[in-house]
Amino acid sequence: MMYSKFIAMIFVVLYLILIWAVLTMRGSLAMDIMAFGMFADAVLTLLNFYKKR
Repeated sequence: MMYSKFIAMIFVVLYLILIWAVLTMRGSLAMDIMAFGMFADAVLTLLNFYKKR
């Protein structure tokens, strides 16, 4: 799926924070970030799917 550069940078920063949260044993924060990232990815995938039609 093709994201814009801006959205890709947001995901990189989000997942860097996720890695930091996992490495510093902040499990609750890590799960919240992971859930948000997965939801955002699913929404963007749906939007991209319907925009192509």
